[in-house]
Amino acid sequence: MQYALGFLTKKQKEQLINKINEPIYNWCQDWIEREKKPTIFLKNFSDYYQSLVANNGVFAIGEINSVFFLVKSPNDFLKFFFREIGSCLPLDNISNFLIKNAISDLLYKIDNNKKDIAELKNITDIKFLGIPVVIEINLDFGSVELILDSNVLKNNKLLDQLVADNILNPVTINNEVTSLSISFPLDKLSITDFLDLQVGDVIKSKHSIVDPFNVMSGDKEVAVGFLGQSENQLAVLLRSKEEK
Repeated sequence: MQYALGFLTKKQKEQLINKINEPIYNWCQDWIEREKKPTIFLKNFSDYYQSLVANNGVFAIGEINSVFFLVKSPNDFLKFFFREIGSCLPLDNISNFLIKNAISDLLYKIDNNKKDIAELKNITDIKFLGIPVVIEINLDFGSVELILDSNVLKNNKLLDQLVADNILNPVTINNEVTSLSISFPLDKLSITDFLDLQVGDVIKSKHSIVDPFNVMSGDKEVAVGFLGQSENQLAVLLRSKEEK
């Protein structure tokens, strides 16, 4: 399965870059004492990365589900984390301890996890809540890659809770990220036909093309939608329920 960056809006991509730029830059200053700001690239979480994770795994702090560190060899980690002294460090328990702390520190800075460093673990089964994006951090002499779940953009508090706490403001609203979904009834399928479905198959629907769709955010209906087009792409025109 391939997750395309096109599913993220331009604003979301900018938010991702801004969210990781500062903590990574601070981390580089703390650990490598390098003034040059690292360059960061966004990549699709393609089939290549999916198989890489399945075979090699990622590092994560505890049970977090938003920032993951792609597994590399200890030599690569030493070169990246400890550029000045990496060649002097033997591949032993001391080096592993330093690497583990460096990885935890970077993950902590990006995701702001209040987790103990000892909870760093290697996992191969990741459950994404948002769209996974691969982040390449390049420091000229070496690079590392992170998998960042776009869910990291979400506010720590649910919007309903913010309203209840009376702390809702324009900044909070602007920074809030939500997912919209549209549902409509499909024809019934036999179990056999369902199991034989492949990408590209067409399933009929009894939903009239002129009738509106229900647009949901979570389990709440927020609008109605009609088929439309934007920049040569199929789109959904949103309208309030009163306008339909």
